[in-house]
Amino acid sequence: MLQLSPELPFWHEPSAQLCFAFLVIDYTPDHDLLWVCKMQNSGEIWCVANKELRAVENISLGRLRPCKD
Repeated sequence: MLQLSPELPFWHEPSAQLCFAFLVIDYTPDHDLLWVCKMQNSGEIWCVANKELRAVENISLGRLRPCKD
């Protein structure tokens, strides 16, 4: 488990909302990372699988919208 400081912004695909990860849990190489996130709109806190998150926009990197698969 690793506390993130500062928190990292992500786009949560299933709920289509912005969230902020403040912890990351890595059980083993055989499992997805779990991100503990605060959901922007609802204020809920969830453990989110790595595959459900997308990077948010970053103008410096040329990423203008949430990334899609």
